[in-house]
Amino acid sequence: MKKKMIAAAALAACAVQATAFANPVTSAAESVADSDWSVEARYFAPKLHAHVKSDSIDYNGGNVNVKDTLGIDDKKAPELILRYRRATLDWIHLKNTGNARLDGTLTVDNKTFDANSKVATDSKFDYMKLTIKNPLVKTPAASVNWSYGITGIHMSVKVAGDAMVHEGGQAAAYHQSASESGTVPVPMLGIGAQCPLGAGLEIYGNIEGLPLASYGHIYDFEAGLRYRPVDYLRVNLGYRKIDINVHHDDDEANYSLTGPFFGLAYDF
Repeated sequence: MKKKMIAAAALAACAVQATAFANPVTSAAESVADSDWSVEARYFAPKLHAHVKSDSIDYNGGNVNVKDTLGIDDKKAPELILRYRRATLDWIHLKNTGNARLDGTLTVDNKTFDANSKVATDSKFDYMKLTIKNPLVKTPAASVNWSYGITGIHMSVKVAGDAMVHEGGQAAAYHQSASESGTVPVPMLGIGAQCPLGAGLEIYGNIEGLPLASYGHIYDFEAGLRYRPVDYLRVNLGYRKIDINVHHDDDEANYSLTGPFFGLAYDF
């Protein structure tokens, strides 16, 4: 909560500085990316929080806590960002694995894994976002922009383990696997701000997302510090949270990635 409050305060401070100037002239805070093209590679270290309940995924009649129930561990997520003028394409790929012994009955895609069964799980998350940024206010002290775009989200889970079958009064174990996946496109709107600090440093923050009314929400929040040691190279340190909450009838999915990142960008 403290990190979110600090980042929000930084974003608000940038916006206040920008709007305090009467003449919206071109400024050094317009963007750290002066060239047409840039590419950034990031090392994202998020903590995963995921709960799922649907007709095809069920655990003891309630939600499946992906980490606790299936023994999923936190993993680092490689991220690649391509920028061309006002357009940005952002791709995150996260693969988590886990092993667990079930405390209750797990059902995935109509296949049942009994209590006390050992299961191995593979979980994948792909997040691709295309964003177009548009300037709102530009001053020597700061700049504010708004954005629109679309995000594609793909999630999948595969569970494998032994199941028991009873025939002729005898119990026998056999190996089975089950999987579920889904892909959804979501339009996004956002706002962001940047403030130069001098000596090649810049603080920034942005939030993008879409409330889905009774169906939930999706938000992508990021704040950080950029440093340009030379004209063509940028170093980026920050904190990011992607929060997805979707529900329809009795189906529900809550998925979030929260953590720090480190990035290196090269301007062409």
